[in-house]
Amino acid sequence: MHYLIYCDESAADGAFYSDFYGGGILLEKDRQKMEKSFLLCKESYKIQGEMKWSKVTPYALEAYKEYVDILFGYIRQNKLKIRIMFTQNVNELTAAARAKYRNQNKFYRLYYQF
Repeated sequence: MHYLIYCDESAADGAFYSDFYGGGILLEKDRQKMEKSFLLCKESYKIQGEMKWSKVTPYALEAYKEYVDILFGYIRQNKLKIRIMFTQNVNELTAAARAKYRNQNKFYRLYYQF
């Protein structure tokens, strides 16, 4: 069996959480069907580019709901496993220390989960 891992990160700082990392793992044989269902969803709502929560508007809300329903459908079918991680800002580092730590360790924490 061959697996595919999709990874993404966001180094944005928030009031309570920062350094968001996410990834999904699936069987290679399921990729084409899954990609097609996501693309068809986007096309049916005339969504171009990446689906990002920062782009949700009242006009695009139904598209995002359907997209998430497709995503969770694959998770329920055990065809997709998702990991989402973040750092909590309780022990706040200085901006310089956080940037240094981020640069040195940004992908290791994500890959460790897989």
